[in-house]
Amino acid sequence: MTRTADGMMFHARLEPGEGNSGKLVTLLKRRAREHALEKSAALLLVDGPPGTGCPAIAALSGADAALLIAEPSRSGKADIERILALCRRMNVPPVMAINRWDLHPGMAEELEELAREERVPMLGRIPFDEGVHRCAASGRVVDAGPAGRAIGELWTSLQGFLRD
Repeated sequence: MTRTADGMMFHARLEPGEGNSGKLVTLLKRRAREHALEKSAALLLVDGPPGTGCPAIAALSGADAALLIAEPSRSGKADIERILALCRRMNVPPVMAINRWDLHPGMAEELEELAREERVPMLGRIPFDEGVHRCAASGRVVDAGPAGRAIGELWTSLQGFLRD
């Protein structure tokens, strides 16, 4: 558990070779939920792993919504199609955003078309931004660069979606 400026973050440390299991995700979610209830927190965010395996299923379990971050590539589109199907099976309403959309604008358009076809709200596009790497390397959250501004807009859109 780590205290941040915006609240507590619950996490685990895995050693090389250790498996990330649905049981571990469920345990962390249970501890976070207990803390959120104790503090009367309005929101509990779960950062799920990529893919559709047990850890992703555990992360989605009981969720009110899922923010899916798409990468503009063929494999990114296939990944989004699989997680959209999982969200539907689990009755978790999905919303989408595209990360580093400007690295492949044509593929970003295909992802937006997929979102329209699947009736999934598209909440934002995050541009590629070298500043993200500098922030991550120094242990900071993305700041006021182009990606930081886009993430701020995405957060505002997500809050609006959750209110509705």
